Amino acid sequence: MKILGAGCMYGAIVGHNGAKWASSTGFALGTAEAERLAVKLGAENYKDLKSIYEKGVYVCGQQYSVCIVELVDEHGWPPFLLGSCKEKGKSKQKLLVIWTEKALCVGVFDEKYSKGKSIQNARVQLGKLADFMISSGY
Repeated sequence: MKILGAGCMYGAIVGHNGAKWASSTGFALGTAEAERLAVKLGAENYKDLKSIYEKGVYVCGQQYSVCIVELVDEHGWPPFLLGSCKEKGKSKQKLLVIWTEKALCVGVFDEKYSKGKSIQNARVQLGKLADFMISSGY
């Protein structure tokens, strides 16, 4: 997966129903977790996102506070979420999620594993994967 080469320590592509399409070793995004992310990022407006800003999101049982959600991007990018790990000692881990019509592209970035790559680089590469999926009908 190109997600890992972009500086993410974990990555996955999952359907909106939680079905795993591809995943890095040791990264098991739960069905309910994926479904909730898909519903929230597929929202029509920001009002529907209040609960994830208040409660955060869970990925692989790990809680992330939500820092940024973009439903409409000025450059035409698909919906995007950036979260920060809430577990003590893991606050530098960042969650990146991009929504496509049928799937979620998910990456967990940690600068310890990034080999000098930035989180912006990880977001761009994850975005390219999402763009490819969108152009392919997914």
